[in-house]
Amino acid sequence: MTMLLHSISMILAFLTVTASSGLLTCNSSPLTNCITCDNTQTCFEIAAPSHVKTQGECCSLASVYPLPFPYSLTDRTSVGTMWSWNVDKESCTIFMGNTPSTVTDPSSGNCVAGRLSLPSLPPPTPIVPAPENAKNVLFIMVDDLRPELSGGYDHSEVKTPNLDAFAKESLVFEQAHCQIAVCGPSRSSFMSGRRPDSTTVYNFFRHFRQADVGQNWTSLPQHFKNNGYLTLGSGKLYHPNQPPMYDSPLSWSEENGDLFENDDSWPDNYGHGPGGGEDLGKENCGEVQPDELNDLCSPIAWCAVNNTEAENTLGEAINVEVATSRLRGELKAAPDGEAQQPFFLAIGLHKPHLPWSVPERFFDMYPEAEDIPLAANKYPPEGMPDVAFNPTGNCTADTPMPDEYARKARRAYMAAVSYMDSFVGSILEALEDSGRASDTLVVFASDHGWQLGEHGEWQKMTNFDLATRVPLIVRAPWKENAVGRSDALVELVGLFPSMAELAGIPTVADEHPLEGESFAPAFDDSEWQGQGWALSQYPRAPKTTAAKQNDDKSLSADPVNDNITVMGYSLRVEGWRYTEWASFDGTANGGKGKVDWTAPLYGVELYDHSDAVGDINDLDAHENVNVAESPENKGIVAELSKQLREIVADSVRSK
Repeated sequence: MTMLLHSISMILAFLTVTASSGLLTCNSSPLTNCITCDNTQTCFEIAAPSHVKTQGECCSLASVYPLPFPYSLTDRTSVGTMWSWNVDKESCTIFMGNTPSTVTDPSSGNCVAGRLSLPSLPPPTPIVPAPENAKNVLFIMVDDLRPELSGGYDHSEVKTPNLDAFAKESLVFEQAHCQIAVCGPSRSSFMSGRRPDSTTVYNFFRHFRQADVGQNWTSLPQHFKNNGYLTLGSGKLYHPNQPPMYDSPLSWSEENGDLFENDDSWPDNYGHGPGGGEDLGKENCGEVQPDELNDLCSPIAWCAVNNTEAENTLGEAINVEVATSRLRGELKAAPDGEAQQPFFLAIGLHKPHLPWSVPERFFDMYPEAEDIPLAANKYPPEGMPDVAFNPTGNCTADTPMPDEYARKARRAYMAAVSYMDSFVGSILEALEDSGRASDTLVVFASDHGWQLGEHGEWQKMTNFDLATRVPLIVRAPWKENAVGRSDALVELVGLFPSMAELAGIPTVADEHPLEGESFAPAFDDSEWQGQGWALSQYPRAPKTTAAKQNDDKSLSADPVNDNITVMGYSLRVEGWRYTEWASFDGTANGGKGKVDWTAPLYGVELYDHSDAVGDINDLDAHENVNVAESPENKGIVAELSKQLREIVADSVRSK
């Protein structure tokens, strides 16, 4: 092992001075026993690292993560999105998109290869002392949560007692929207402070840290770290493997350790597996999704866990225990008069992400399924272009989920929301116990919304309000307008500057401009309305040239954006949602993509929200008829089209 590590070090030293002219390749079959170094076009074999090959065909993966020195093959590192090499264990983990799928012995010749990028980043930004009176930050990010909560959003049928209490002490933003309604791309956006067209992350194969995008950008937690904070995190914050290693060590302090869900200690049933009884075993479920639903609307799945031992394996509890222990331990208030470093603690809660596998007692909080109401409108909007719809398995616009199953699924989702709420209560209680609640900014949000049968949709992945709109509840007790509600249109991409401003640190992170508007002024002015719009987008990989429906398999099949041929841009303003589905070349700009406004549009949508005044929390009633073709709306369509295209053009990539 020592000789192997020594050999690797020698190769790394050699590669740093290798000329970048011409591609040298390994004499090895593609994707076997081979690493290629992207910056120097030199490669060597895992099995014989001292032997640099120059003949034959070498592996070539498009996704490269330029890691700063002193990363080496001894790190549990996923270089790119496809593989992870662990010298100590002499194993290779194969990543196919989101999660590890295969572990093989490299001696068998089956270890998938990737690119090793040499140190190419500039020196880290110097860490400066935190400003005097800088506030702590507790950032709670949940997954797939629509703003259907009791606390702050008036949906009493959903039981969220802890968020109810929290909302009464906070400013609730009733019109907050994500920038792209899917996990990895949304997180790349708000954690970097840039829009998807700048991160160029539209699926699960790219991330903003790539060498051709934002390797030098300062991330949200990194900005706090650079300003003297102890930055800690656990759970799902960045999407797993995007960026690799949860952007360590750039985003997180050394004290963070390995606290994220891709650590070996995390149980398999915590992540993105099939769900329901398939993860926990049906013998541990009081209720599980019907077999018929597995074939019809997969991946909708749930399990009412009725076994204490199985319940203890649920990863959310492990995640929260890590975070609350730190709040009650090293982060607790120091004795009076003793200086203390401010902290940035981020906690990613996975639920209510699928599968809705939660303890049975949370199902018991709700009536039997037959008494659960259905979506107000389970059919697509009148006049909707086909490209706007996203099918869930075989549940399509023409084949909705049967009502019997829809009621059960809605109940299971609500149980998962209540389960999540119980952990929010544990976290906030631990913050109180720490003695630092009064000087801690608490931000609660979701990465995107979720559809529960409205318009026939059962996931996110659309540009409808239910997919883009998210809960956003912020507690800053030292501010003048600290409690109440705001109907200002705000965006998740604005979290970065908002949290910096509210905490009292600089809002400029580096020479690369942030793209979100700060909503911090809302805490000083209850009438603040900000920019007055929110922009979201979603890609499509059509099954046909007529762009009939989204083909999820094609959209997520490639490590670059080759299959994306349509991009839907959606502008939410007061009274309206306007969407254009434009031609998009996913192969342009080295796989980053480019919109073509000169080509005919695949569809236009205009939904009238003007009657939502005073009823802003009605989740469904205002996007049931596409009125883009109505003659009386010709003027508003022209106005919103001009505004939308100007906003899309104003991105880091285009400057």
